[in-house]
Amino acid sequence: MILIIDHNDSFTYNLMQYVLELTSKVKVINYDKLSISDVKTENISKIILSPGPKAPKDYEKTKKVIEYFKGEIPILGVCLGHQIIAEFFGGEIKHAPYICHGKATQIVHDNSGIFEDIQSKTNVARYHSLIISENNFPGKELKITSRTIDGLIMGVRHCIYNIEGVQFHPESILTEQGFKMIQNFVLSER
Repeated sequence: MILIIDHNDSFTYNLMQYVLELTSKVKVINYDKLSISDVKTENISKIILSPGPKAPKDYEKTKKVIEYFKGEIPILGVCLGHQIIAEFFGGEIKHAPYICHGKATQIVHDNSGIFEDIQSKTNVARYHSLIISENNFPGKELKITSRTIDGLIMGVRHCIYNIEGVQFHPESILTEQGFKMIQNFVLSER
């Protein structure tokens, strides 16, 4: 079963819809009802951390899920979920140089993980005002997998664990090949 942790964001259900096109085994748990003891009893194969409001520091229960499952189950973070992953592994979150809500932006990426078989320059949907900082980037834990053309971090992947995050929204209609990105995560053997 694929678990989606909903950080109170309407895009969560777009993510769920994409996942449901690939498997019927999906469960959404709202962050406010999230209990690590309940999650431990589920038969989870993968976890998606949804977008949401506020900042990663406001989602300590999600960080406990990462701590518990980091070496066992693949995890994908989207927007806020991506930032939570970065902060969990020692990254700093800062205000983006410009607020970007509902804008398509071209990125370049490393052609692996969720980017496998995705065109090398692709447009993605951005809805955020925070971003992972280059300062003190935890390079021993995470590697950068995608950037905007002007160099902002748009994706990270853990160096050992099967954990990755994207700052943009693959589930948005503005993201080219967004469904393929989710498919790459959901159907991967890792």
